[in-house]
Amino acid sequence: MKRVGEETTERSDDRLVAAVNRVFHDVAAEYYDHSHGSILVDEVKRWQGIAKRIGRLLDGNSLRLLDLGAGTGFVPNSVLPHLPRVQQIIAVDISQEMLKRTADKLHGLGIRPQVSTVACDASKQPLASGSISIVTANSVLHHVPDPNACMREVRRILEPGGIFALAHEPNRRAPRNPVLLGLHLVHRVSSKLARTALHILGAGNKGTRKPKIHTEVIRRLRAEGIIAKDSQVDAKWVASVVDVHSPTAGQGLLREGGFDPYALVAQHFAGWECILLETYSHLGTLRPVNPLVRTGNALLKRLFPRCGWSFALVVRKPST
Repeated sequence: MKRVGEETTERSDDRLVAAVNRVFHDVAAEYYDHSHGSILVDEVKRWQGIAKRIGRLLDGNSLRLLDLGAGTGFVPNSVLPHLPRVQQIIAVDISQEMLKRTADKLHGLGIRPQVSTVACDASKQPLASGSISIVTANSVLHHVPDPNACMREVRRILEPGGIFALAHEPNRRAPRNPVLLGLHLVHRVSSKLARTALHILGAGNKGTRKPKIHTEVIRRLRAEGIIAKDSQVDAKWVASVVDVHSPTAGQGLLREGGFDPYALVAQHFAGWECILLETYSHLGTLRPVNPLVRTGNALLKRLFPRCGWSFALVVRKPST
């Protein structure tokens, strides 16, 4: 495996992306729910709605649900109350630490289905073909080194008539829209100016954990020989590799980052039933916590229905 600083294009190295994601999420597992609190709260209703749709479509009393990139178990925790016929949950993640927290959380809730965990790359899953009823994935695909291989695995492991549900993925169309891009840049600049002002005034958040997480990630990467000990890497480099397919990877703005959800369906799920395909978060990271933001999001969604910064997708495999 090539190391940082050697003749390589690190971000195109699938093994490097997988290794950095593994180490990063092992380190971040302890703080994940705290640092992603807004996402976990804002996506709950979406996943509950998806679960209600799935519950009406699937037959059988012994459904198997595989949660891809399970993290700390957010998706199963959100959907299971609406999917009473799920008898087994398989949590898949590249991070053992994340999987421990998933298992602890689900067992602690007294959830009835059998829970098992699998530590592996999403592109290479040790599961039988046609063995899974439902595959779910929240904010996962942009971390995966080879998204095309991941989608092939989803198609392989789903049983005939099975359902794949994907949400909170970056939409490639958003940064190509000049209106949404302009609003995004204005928000970023104003947020940076506000943080700078708070820092000057001594009112900034002095207790942030993010720099410590990245420092520990880099230390472990060097200790494991994943990157050279003398390599010059920082928090932005780690973020750019962890969020390798995000349009804002490394806190930059990569115009070709993200995925085109409509092209994704055409490429990987042609002939499947498309149950849901929508884009949302047209104001980017501005949370819909007040009427002004909700109104702005609704207006932009009407004007640019395919260009929200995030998208959700639910497709069903043909029965034959």
